Amino acid sequence: MARHKEPTEAEVAAEAAAIYPDTNAGPPTEDEIAVEAHAIYVSRGGEHGHDMDDWLEAERRVQSRRQAAVKAGTWQERDADRRAHGADDLKG
Repeated sequence: MARHKEPTEAEVAAEAAAIYPDTNAGPPTEDEIAVEAHAIYVSRGGEHGHDMDDWLEAERRVQSRRQAAVKAGTWQERDADRRAHGADDLKG
């Protein structure tokens, strides 16, 4: 039985660049998705049982915002702010 080979960092980066070509930032972080998923959960009144749906919708929303920011030319500014202040200070 063949063992699963973990991808190298270069392979992961190449795949991310192919999936997220406009951002040069890779996929949304788990923290970004978690914050958005929690907002969806709260906006629905805290109803349990939709965690996977909330997570997938949050991932879609975060990526959509990133792509809109790239098109508007604001991504690099936001990214610089996140690095300067720490991502935890600037959610969304």
